[in-house]
Amino acid sequence: MSGRIIALDLGRARSGVAVSDPTQTIAQPIDLLPGADAQTFVEQLGGVVAEYEAERVIVGIPRTMEGRMGEMAQWAEGIRRACERELSVPVEGRDERLSTVSAERAMREAGGRKGGVTSPSDSVAAAVVLQAYLDEQRLRGGRE
Repeated sequence: MSGRIIALDLGRARSGVAVSDPTQTIAQPIDLLPGADAQTFVEQLGGVVAEYEAERVIVGIPRTMEGRMGEMAQWAEGIRRACERELSVPVEGRDERLSTVSAERAMREAGGRKGGVTSPSDSVAAAVVLQAYLDEQRLRGGRE
């Protein structure tokens, strides 16, 4: 493992972006991408993938608490598929239930903003999704 991995917490108004370090050990929130049509979003993401020389993209899919694909999960899956078609790296969906809640808790504990969802929490939520992925891969001894 030597390439970075990017994760997304998708939203219609903006999407949080996180990136791993080159050893794929630690996730860090890095950016927000503005809401856009799928083609524009994929182009913006392609620039981030190139900038960080990422080898994989993880897209958070917001399933319901029962694990079903609601409207937002179906929308996110559509964006994931568009990214998969257009980008030169694998694009994988990952259940992101509770990632925003975890991100907001982490921000409060770190003395960050309180209250409702704030822009930085979108990227922190992406980092939560990515860190869970990285930890799972490390426990498995690498990707399958």
